[in-house]
Amino acid sequence: MSAEDLARWDARYGAGDGGPGAPEPFVQDALQQVIGAPGPRASEARSGAQPRGDGWDGSAGPGPHVLDVAGGLGRHALAAARLGLRATLLDISPAGLARARAAATAEGLPLETVAADLDAQDSLPPGPFDAIVVAWFLLPEAAWAEVTARLAPGGRLVYVQPTLQNQERHPHPSPRFCVTAGDLRARAEAAGLTTLVHEVGWDALDHHTERLVAVKAGEAA
Repeated sequence: MSAEDLARWDARYGAGDGGPGAPEPFVQDALQQVIGAPGPRASEARSGAQPRGDGWDGSAGPGPHVLDVAGGLGRHALAAARLGLRATLLDISPAGLARARAAATAEGLPLETVAADLDAQDSLPPGPFDAIVVAWFLLPEAAWAEVTARLAPGGRLVYVQPTLQNQERHPHPSPRFCVTAGDLRARAEAAGLTTLVHEVGWDALDHHTERLVAVKAGEAA
């Protein structure tokens, strides 16, 4: 990402004062599955209601580790932390990360943050991660192998991305940041992951998205 892009994102996040927003319902459901609890109803996720389920109570040691990639203000990292999961938020914008840390502090949640440019080689933290979340960010082609490498055996990639059909109702994101239906599944499987869940269509938030959960081979710890 260029210096101009970084400056634009920092300016955008630095000028705002709102919260991180509610997680994507599909991502919330997938995070619930990481801890073995049922996911919330879509209406609960849209309203920002707290997820059902007991979360990870720490009795069996550290909770599963979730990486939120290009997560901006941290809506999905914070959702993971609310479930008792260990959450790491990665984004290029220090301003966005600062706001995410402030939101976590306000809720009394632990949150690790990493500033990194995903266009750079080896930009992801070493992991291993039990789940990696990517939402509304188009991974660079070279990053797919890195994502697979950072997943623990049995770890899951959770990905939500608008498709080109989303342009029928919404001008953003622009077509260059949208996928053709099936792209995410094809790229995940080419990177060595196995598809667990694959959906394409208008979602609970009226966006046309491709939604994927894919797993890395091996036994989860």
